[in-house]
Amino acid sequence: YTIGGSFWEFGEPDWDNTKYFMLFGVAEDHDSNPIKIGLGKLKARAAKVVSINPCRTGYNAIADDWIGIRPGTDGLFVLALVHELLKA
Repeated sequence: YTIGGSFWEFGEPDWDNTKYFMLFGVAEDHDSNPIKIGLGKLKARAAKVVSINPCRTGYNAIADDWIGIRPGTDGLFVLALVHELLKA
């Protein structure tokens, strides 16, 4: 799944079947309870949570893996991921 925006615009992730969840630059003060509840479900099922964010606080602190990128380099990181996926 790719999530960009609000749950009420694009729908909720499939929390019950997700095995690998990536958070990109999530600011906790901008999100509401649905993501907190969803992350709780993922952690209870031992799904892998990866966070890409300059700061390791809040949601990022509970991630299984944290990638502390430099602010403003999110787009470059995503392009690098796409590059590697296309090479595979």
